[in-house]
Amino acid sequence: MLQFEVTYALTDKSHPINTIGYGQLDKILVCEVNHNNVYRDLRAKTLILALITPCKTDGNDASESIVGYKEFAAPVIMDIRSIKAAVGRVQTRGEIFIIDRSVKPTAFHNDSGSESCESDSD
Repeated sequence: MLQFEVTYALTDKSHPINTIGYGQLDKILVCEVNHNNVYRDLRAKTLILALITPCKTDGNDASESIVGYKEFAAPVIMDIRSIKAAVGRVQTRGEIFIIDRSVKPTAFHNDSGSESCESDSD
């Protein structure tokens, strides 16, 4: 399981939007682009791409809140540099929750509804 970040703009003049996603890495593809002018800036380059099956998490960041998922979206191919971290997951009560410790400790809710943090310094 991994965390990826995608940047996009809604229009040519809008500010770029960064979104965090999570998914399974299915394959790594190495593509040698030939010298044909149709490829413009990519010609004669090597592209390293990742085939990822994203989790349906509505763009929520598991390093900031509890994020779970029940199903996957359609597979996508993206630049491998979009992958930011390896993350964990745990399945309970019919849902899978993502454990993203790439930024700060993960928060868990106990049965009383209060939040506790797991820290490496404990």
